[in-house]
This record gives sequence, structure tokens and C-alpha cells, in this order.
Amino acid sequence: MQPKKNNSPLSSLYFISFIIIGHIFLQNLFVGIVIDKFSRIKDRMKGYQTMTQHQREWVEAEKSMIQLKLKRAQKEIPNQNWVR
Repeated sequence: MQPKKNNSPLSSLYFISFIIIGHIFLQNLFVGIVIDKFSRIKDRMKGYQTMTQHQREWVEAEKSMIQLKLKRAQKEIPNQNWVR
């Protein structure tokens, strides 16, 4: 009896599992690098990466107005006792 060519189920199972596990590992590595790079850019730009300069200035002005906690001035109602 002669050996059959390419008849090794264990080695094929090994290589298929290696390809699948290797693919998952490389994909996780790639996604981790992309997320890390995005986080660094976001921290550097303080979340303003999609805004124009004018929009950034407006957001900063709004933030400073919120921190001031301004109160509305009450209108002074004149005393109308003299009208009868």
C-alpha cells in the first residue's frame, strides 16, 4: 500500500486553525493600533478635530459662559404711586 498524496488531516487542521487564530490576532492588533492613534489625536485636539477654527472659538466662548454662571439682571420697575 502506497501513501496517499496530501492526506494528513491533522496537519491541515493545524494550518487552518493557525490561519484563523493568526487572523484574529492580527486584526485585534490592527484595531488596537487604530484606536490608540485616534485617542492620541483626540486628546491632542481636545475633541475639536472636525470643527473649523470659528466653531472652536464659539465652543470655547460657550464653555466660559457656562462656567461664569451669570444671572439675569432684574428690571427696575418704577414706583407708580404718584399716578392716581
